[in-house]
Amino acid sequence: MSADIKASLPSAVSLCEAVELLRRNVTAHALTSHCLARVEASMPSFNGFVRTRREEALGHAAQLDHAKHDGAHCGALHGVPLAHKDMFFQVGELTECGSRILSGFHPDHTATVLQRLASAGAVNLGALHMAEFAMSPTGFNAHLGHGQNPWSPAHVTGGSSSGSGAAVAARLVFGALGSDTGGSVRIPAAACGVTGIKPTQYAISTYGVMPLSPSLDCVGFLAQTARDCARLLSVVSGPDAHDPACLATRQRDYEVGLDRPLTRADVVVVPQFPVNAQLTDEVRALVEQAATDLASAGATLRRVPLPDFAEAGALATLVLGVEAGIDPQRMAGQPSRCV
Repeated sequence: MSADIKASLPSAVSLCEAVELLRRNVTAHALTSHCLARVEASMPSFNGFVRTRREEALGHAAQLDHAKHDGAHCGALHGVPLAHKDMFFQVGELTECGSRILSGFHPDHTATVLQRLASAGAVNLGALHMAEFAMSPTGFNAHLGHGQNPWSPAHVTGGSSSGSGAAVAARLVFGALGSDTGGSVRIPAAACGVTGIKPTQYAISTYGVMPLSPSLDCVGFLAQTARDCARLLSVVSGPDAHDPACLATRQRDYEVGLDRPLTRADVVVVPQFPVNAQLTDEVRALVEQAATDLASAGATLRRVPLPDFAEAGALATLVLGVEAGIDPQRMAGQPSRCV
């Protein structure tokens, strides 16, 4: 790890800030080497990565540097090191979905989201820890060892995108793909103290992603900031001929929305939390303060009562249980959603 990269890279740099540094005085190869050194120093005591792609990542980074030197256009994620939950298929590369059942499995096609990230210049450092077949809200995995929260090993990472939340929180990578069928991006984001986004259903293709419950599955991201997630979402969203459900959506620049005044924003606020809501006083106060701050900034607050989440949860559990058990396309990674 060179002194130059240490001097150029503040410890708290975000993904979007890293892109700007890469366009000025930091090379993709140097930044990739820096992140790989941090990843390898964390292993095996920190259970975030299950595999790294050292040679492939460094080779891709070197290609990006040569292209930039030759005057080629730099993509929206030029040279940014990322890593992803071990359920996104890449042709010929090991993908085990957190399970011994898939030991040695090499898919014959690549997930659309990985293709789009690579086309935008992102560098893939490897596969991240996850709950077996994405079926745990805690990050526990009997085969790989449990996910470890970088803030406190005694606390869970949340799941099932356990490694994604942990690797971003530990600043091993600038962002990570996760999946969210019933909270598997949002829970680790909250547990690990990073930003997570579950986008609108069908905004991102699930082609080449291990299905869990096709009616509920959704690809999402974890990163440091909302702007980071918006940049990532802008790159991968939009129609995909391999996934008919995405044909009705269009690719958008989600980052633009972050710069608009809040006078054009409507924000839904819960008028009263249910009596049995498991909220600490601290969390309740933070939610209320956030609503006050948004209103002060010009947003219109719309108070909408909560639906019966217990009933919705029971229905979702039923759908998930049935589809997880019978989906014939699971290991083929083909979309089979009800649209």
